[in-house]
Amino acid sequence: MSLDTNLFILFLKFTTVVGDYFLARRKKTMRFYNNSGKLENVILFLEQVQKKITYININCTVDGRDIEVSLSGPQDLQYLATERLKKLADEHLE
Repeated sequence: MSLDTNLFILFLKFTTVVGDYFLARRKKTMRFYNNSGKLENVILFLEQVQKKITYININCTVDGRDIEVSLSGPQDLQYLATERLKKLADEHLE
C-alpha cells in the first residue's frame, strides 16, 4: 500500500474514535425529594416529565418520598433535560 492509502486509513480510524467519544452516551442520575408528601404532586411531576422530555431516554423510580430519575442519551440533550427537570421539580415537589 502507498503512503497516501495508509494515511487515509489512519485518518478514518482517528475520526471514528473521536466521533464515538463525542457521541458517547453516558448515564446521569438525578434525585428529588417530595417535600409536600402528597402523592398527587408526584403523579403530576411524572406526567409532566413524560410530556415535556421526549427527546431522551428516561427511567424514573419512586420510593416513598424519594424520586430518582436516570437520563441516558447524548450529553447536550441530558443537559437540556436536567434544566427542565429542575424546573418541574420546583413547580410540583416543593
